[in-house]
Amino acid sequence: MTDKELAKKIGQGDAEAAEAFAREHYPAVLRLAFRLCGHREQAEDIAQETFLVARQKIGSFRGGSSLRTWIHRITLNEYRQWRRKRQTLSLIDHDLANHDAGINAFETGHVLANAMKNLPEKQREAFVLFEVEQLPMNEVAQVLGVPTGTAKARVFYARQNLRQQLEGRSEVIKDELQQSTI
Repeated sequence: MTDKELAKKIGQGDAEAAEAFAREHYPAVLRLAFRLCGHREQAEDIAQETFLVARQKIGSFRGGSSLRTWIHRITLNEYRQWRRKRQTLSLIDHDLANHDAGINAFETGHVLANAMKNLPEKQREAFVLFEVEQLPMNEVAQVLGVPTGTAKARVFYARQNLRQQLEGRSEVIKDELQQSTI
């Protein structure tokens, strides 16, 4: 069955088709939401909202892209809405969260995840779609709604930014370990 046929069935209220669609795409949607926001509970909320919106807008699917690309685009839009709502709260919590960020990142083993959180949003979105979700670059561009060259540039700058953040990181971690064991 083609993506257009599946979308048509879902739009006509076929519960079995909708369930098959959700089963196939939910893990990728949840993974993308988690990689973007970094919180399991919020990622689950974003994923649920994504499928609610997808169910409402399935009639607008025209087949110009795959359903996978289409659902990733909705996920990205839902994440951006979540981020806008949360932005005012994060300004208040910013100082508290940064206090022991280096030690916490080391202790929890999430150095790369924390480095990714420091990327500019557009770079993080492109990086997660390409490197983590492993979408082809043309699909990354479609999901982001930008030309392929722009998507490539965002991934390039994200990689460069991560390298700079992580450069020399192992030396700092070794020093912290030596000091804490003495």
